[in-house]
Amino acid sequence: MRPAILDQLSATQKAKLFEELIEFLATPSFGAWPKREVEVRVVAALYEKQLRDGSLSVARLAEELTVTRARGRSLVLEARTRLLSRPEDRTETLAKLLKRWPQQAQVDESDGRLRLVVEDPFVRDLLRNHAYATGIPLDTSFATEIVSLRWSDYASLLASVLPAAEAEEVAKDVGAAIRRDLAGEKETLAEFDKAMKKWEKRTPQERAERLLKLGVEHVPVSTVISALMSAL
Repeated sequence: MRPAILDQLSATQKAKLFEELIEFLATPSFGAWPKREVEVRVVAALYEKQLRDGSLSVARLAEELTVTRARGRSLVLEARTRLLSRPEDRTETLAKLLKRWPQQAQVDESDGRLRLVVEDPFVRDLLRNHAYATGIPLDTSFATEIVSLRWSDYASLLASVLPAAEAEEVAKDVGAAIRRDLAGEKETLAEFDKAMKKWEKRTPQERAERLLKLGVEHVPVSTVISALMSAL
């Protein structure tokens, strides 16, 4: 059985956490913070590394702190929201999810949808807020933690968080993979190249998005995913 978080800390680390907590409780005056804020602060202090890198699961926190999953989910959401308050931190966290999505998601070739379990409530909120802001619908009707979206919508979301250099690499690698797959179909390849030629002067992000969308119309989704994962 994995040791609880307190059992993993050295005496020095425990002493440091205790000093930080006492300082927090006494500022601006003792008793000024409500119980909920104290709980969130303790969770953030105990699990800071895991909260920052996204490796802390709700199930683990609930088990170690002996709380319900609902309460654990709420604590993770609030603690991560405080720790990752900078816009660049949020963008990076969202980008990590979107980059690994095709590799970890269930891909439905028939309707071109991606389904993934996103347990982290903070990341789900980031995803929803970003998707809604860009007019992209997410389907969570089956279960809150299962997010489903169309491939075309995924392409738009991914392109929106990629830096220009990464988008350029995606466009290059995915384009090459599609052309290799269509090498024996001259008419289809010519049609694909003609469609992409119209996007030559667009931004790298726009070209990458167009390639990801257009690619699945000509080759299997698995071919596009494989090339995308190599580029990222």
